Amino acid sequence: MKEGRFEDALKIYDKSLEIDPNDPNVLLNKGVVYSQLGQYDKALYHYDRVLWDNPDYYMAQYNKAGTLAVMGDTEESLVWLQKVVDNDPRFMSMAQKDDDFAYLWPHPKFKAIVGM
Repeated sequence: MKEGRFEDALKIYDKSLEIDPNDPNVLLNKGVVYSQLGQYDKALYHYDRVLWDNPDYYMAQYNKAGTLAVMGDTEESLVWLQKVVDNDPRFMSMAQKDDDFAYLWPHPKFKAIVGM
């Protein structure tokens, strides 16, 4: 998606949040867009907003872990990845292929969490 398309998506999500400011799906998607734009702090803010009201929203946990990994926060990323994998083991195979975790692939704790 080109940057202009990301900006268009953000405008649509903002309009949706005017109707329901706590819609977890919209907040999650907005976080994904910010992550794609390299605005990781804004992405984390939106994932945290989702998790505040929906602590078991596994995709928000996973995306938070991936964003933290991209930011280089290894330990916090692994904490969140462990949490999501404990709740839903299907995320193990996702993390094994997700480029957001690429620099963690050789890490022993990452390997233990995802079963590599």
